[in-house]
Amino acid sequence: MSALLITLLRYGFLVLLWALILLLVRTVIRDVTPNPAGPAPERKSEKPPRSADSLRRTSRLLVTAGPLAGTTLDIGANTVLVGRSPDSSLVLNDSYASARHAQFYNYRGQVYVEDLDSTNGTWINSQKIHHPVPLKPGMRVTIGKTVLELAQ
Repeated sequence: MSALLITLLRYGFLVLLWALILLLVRTVIRDVTPNPAGPAPERKSEKPPRSADSLRRTSRLLVTAGPLAGTTLDIGANTVLVGRSPDSSLVLNDSYASARHAQFYNYRGQVYVEDLDSTNGTWINSQKIHHPVPLKPGMRVTIGKTVLELAQ
């Protein structure tokens, strides 16, 4: 190969490398900085509406690992929002958690967890979830460095 071709390939590789680095930095900045436009709009989920039966039952979430270990949250008629946003029910100071990361809700006596299109995902027993999943006692829900379990 000629010296000119090798030089062009080197410069092309450097341009691609810098483009990748800039894209990575932009993604990190977008994820870490708060949204100046306010909280994200409520998105319509595919879950069915809550029944009167689900409003009567209350379940409890327990934080078993992470900075908030020992914290408990009641899941009754209200949805429990977990994330870095100050308006979350459980505010996580964790760079691996999104502002609106996941939500827990009670439907017909069954507690569900739903990932809200978070960057790093919501995990149940080391499996990433993509749709609302019913929780059973003992299932470990991992959001960033925080682990939650449904208390019996």
